[in-house]
Amino acid sequence: MLIIPYSAELSLAKPPLVTYAVILLCLIIYYMQDTNRADIIQATQPFCNQLYDETLDQNDLDFLSTQKSTCVGFIYNMHSQPDKSIIDHWIKKENDKSHIYSDEELEDVIQIAKQHYNNFSLEAPASLDAKLMYNPASWNPIRTISSALSHASWWHVIGNLIFFFAFAAAIETLLARKLHYIGFMIMVALITDITYSLTIAINNSPPIPSLGLSGVVSGVIGLSAFLMPKARIRTFIWVIVFFVRAFPMPAWILALWFIGWDAYNLMAYSDHGGINLVAHVSGGVAGYLYGFFFLKNRREEIQDELNDEIEYMKSTRNKQFATTNSYKLLQRGRQVSTKYPRAGRKARIRKLQPKTVSIS
Repeated sequence: MLIIPYSAELSLAKPPLVTYAVILLCLIIYYMQDTNRADIIQATQPFCNQLYDETLDQNDLDFLSTQKSTCVGFIYNMHSQPDKSIIDHWIKKENDKSHIYSDEELEDVIQIAKQHYNNFSLEAPASLDAKLMYNPASWNPIRTISSALSHASWWHVIGNLIFFFAFAAAIETLLARKLHYIGFMIMVALITDITYSLTIAINNSPPIPSLGLSGVVSGVIGLSAFLMPKARIRTFIWVIVFFVRAFPMPAWILALWFIGWDAYNLMAYSDHGGINLVAHVSGGVAGYLYGFFFLKNRREEIQDELNDEIEYMKSTRNKQFATTNSYKLLQRGRQVSTKYPRAGRKARIRKLQPKTVSIS
């Protein structure tokens, strides 16, 4: 089952300008990333073509010169890494799977690959990804902000921003002060990256860089579970291949669903498919705890007005649902009139009409 939230069922008094600004900034930055990546690929392909030597054996120590496709992917990915020392981990990990090289040969393989990359980096355009990503070994707070605003693909940025808007627009309105809202998002981003760095350090894992707004998104979801738990979030729901129409769900249920599943996957599996679940879970927990410790008074201040708004939106939704049902019933009555004899047709329509009138 796929659940995609897209907006809060609340009428906002003012447009969420900060939320719009974050969305626009993410889109602009990703467009710049995408353009930069195309330039790097354009430089990578001729470099690997020049490097290729068909006379070499496939198991030669200079594997970048024997396999064009491997060369392009390796050089491109290497160029986008903020920490180039990760090259050792990559090559050793691949060799553990294939067992092509001995331990003695592996050191020479790594040195040859590094030399090729150094030659490439002298002429290739600088990688914007490498400048924006957060390296967990660096503990760099500036990269925390830049990495949150950058993304890996168009699907990545669009998915994050849809989830972000669904919760963040209402949170911005409820917090009232824009600086408070901005400070909250920065705090969550810092906590998620610090937690990720601690996890890498404790487990002695390779410093795989991170990017994306998902940690902040989880923080906003966690805060919504505290600040507006009963507010409904409009969602699209897919079950297998069947589409189910939009359905409003309480914020606390969605928070429990999304953050709970991420927590389960984080503990149950070691391979997370390149997804930084540490950031997801730590962001969600940080968002809720921030509300619990610092926003109790604010929740009490807005509670009556928020409850009134929730009830109003609920009654509006019920009226719309009733109107839709009455229209469907009326249409069914018209369809029946084409299938039954005159006497039966009138009798069936008379049974439908009072119900239709009373509903509308």
